[in-house]
Amino acid sequence: RLQNQNNDKYSKKVHILDVATGVVTKRKSMICARSSHGICYNKGKVYCAGGFLHFTNEEHKELSMDQKMRLRKSVEVYNIKKNTWTLGP
Repeated sequence: RLQNQNNDKYSKKVHILDVATGVVTKRKSMICARSSHGICYNKGKVYCAGGFLHFTNEEHKELSMDQKMRLRKSVEVYNIKKNTWTLGP
């Protein structure tokens, strides 16, 4: 986990709780490390929106500041069955 000057924690890690069984499983990591974001579930997908993003120089060196700001306002969509993340609308 990474932290900023406000002591926010950034993470790309994802764990899914199956409420029927109580089992927690580790799943594919998000596209960007985030903190203070919102998450909701609808029809087999998990939506992760907003918050603060952490950009490492190595992973995101090709992104312009404009691209980074658009990602900060982005929604990542996780497909539970496919175990994949995509950028949403």
